[in-house]
Amino acid sequence: MDVSAGLSASDPSDWLPTDQADHLPTEPAWRSTRPGGADAVGRSARLLLGLLRLAGLWGGAGWRPLLYTALLYAAASAVCALAALADLHQGWLLLEAGLHWIRAFLLAAGLLESGQAALNATLAAAVTRREGADSGRRLLRAAGLQRRLSECQALLASAAAAELPAVMLLGVLTQIQMVVAARDMFVLGADPLSWLMLASYSWAALVALVGPCEAGERLLAGLARCRDLLLRLEELRPELAPRLERLQRALAADREVAADLGLYRLQRATLLSIWSAIITYIIVMLQFMGDAGDPSEGDAGSWPTWDNFTLMEQ
Repeated sequence: MDVSAGLSASDPSDWLPTDQADHLPTEPAWRSTRPGGADAVGRSARLLLGLLRLAGLWGGAGWRPLLYTALLYAAASAVCALAALADLHQGWLLLEAGLHWIRAFLLAAGLLESGQAALNATLAAAVTRREGADSGRRLLRAAGLQRRLSECQALLASAAAAELPAVMLLGVLTQIQMVVAARDMFVLGADPLSWLMLASYSWAALVALVGPCEAGERLLAGLARCRDLLLRLEELRPELAPRLERLQRALAADREVAADLGLYRLQRATLLSIWSAIITYIIVMLQFMGDAGDPSEGDAGSWPTWDNFTLMEQ
């Protein structure tokens, strides 16, 4: 006879002493202290229902649970909206600071371009008119104007190198967002909100990148025109070679400084390089994602799938 089986199956008051049997809990309380079984499942279910009520995923019957769920979701929506507004506010402040620097740079570059155009007009007049005295006066005027333009270009380059790269980095990130938004519109379909976001991204990228690069390109084009005029004047008036040599040296120094931010130079080639790099990396990333999502190609066991995780757990 199995004594342990008999003890476990019998009532505890049958085999316990009398003084201990009197203090035994009642039957429901005694069963609730046993580990496992239906009571443990019930406690787990009650705990799960409590968590669901707390999260607002299950409220039961009545208007109070529905009101609690509605208030909970309203509070969560308000928190998300406040977080989004904070991010938008920070982005707007950064964009305002960037637009200020872009406007200042474009204004200064426009003034320098006007001064360079005046210098080129003076040199062009010296080329077309071959009078000696008049050409000498024009060269003196051109030398003074070139000196002032050189000082202004050096100041603009030093100031822009400290602030403009950060603003243009924001433009590069905006370009990436624009390309990703265009890809999502092509794959998932376009709606009015998607078109609005794409238009805003395009405008921000246009202001932050195309404007400074185009201004730098125009400055470099003006300097190249000035160099051609000096070479032409040197061929026509060899006696003015000493003065022209000084102007050519100053012009070469200006070409090294103009539109140079240290890390890169503001010109159309830079804009094309940025676009090429963004499109190349996005194409590579899309190909990588496509290969990772297709287990039929290559070694499918090397990619973490749900079946692999199931086998690991077993």
